[in-house]
Amino acid sequence: MFLRRVQPLDDVLWGTHLPLRLITATLGAVALSVLILSSAGLYALMSVIVTRRRREIGIRIALGADRRRVLTGIFSRAAVQIGSGIALGITTAAMVLRFGGGDMRGFNAFLVLPAVALFMLAVGVIAAFGPARRGLAIQPSAVLKED
Repeated sequence: MFLRRVQPLDDVLWGTHLPLRLITATLGAVALSVLILSSAGLYALMSVIVTRRRREIGIRIALGADRRRVLTGIFSRAAVQIGSGIALGITTAAMVLRFGGGDMRGFNAFLVLPAVALFMLAVGVIAAFGPARRGLAIQPSAVLKED
């Protein structure tokens, strides 16, 4: 009489955790789209910076500057932007965790925040690589003939 709706425990847990799984999947999709948009934005920003510095890069190459030094100059701007973004993101996340009463306290926060920071650093370097390579391909004679 009392055992009419007998179900395996796995089925019961699947049904109760389904809303949490949907929320997690939705947040994962949003995080992935943010990652794609931020890398596209960083690529566009680096492309604009390299285009604006085209004359300077061409003159440096014409005067005999080492390509490694020119590449270092291009990547240093990207490093400042990426580093400030990571610092602001970690600071904001730490404040949210501290004052927001989130569930990521203790051990998980010490693993997740640096992992996300390293991942964003890698994405930023990869996004800056294309414009930097294009900057190295600038022909000094073509730049000097412009204007």
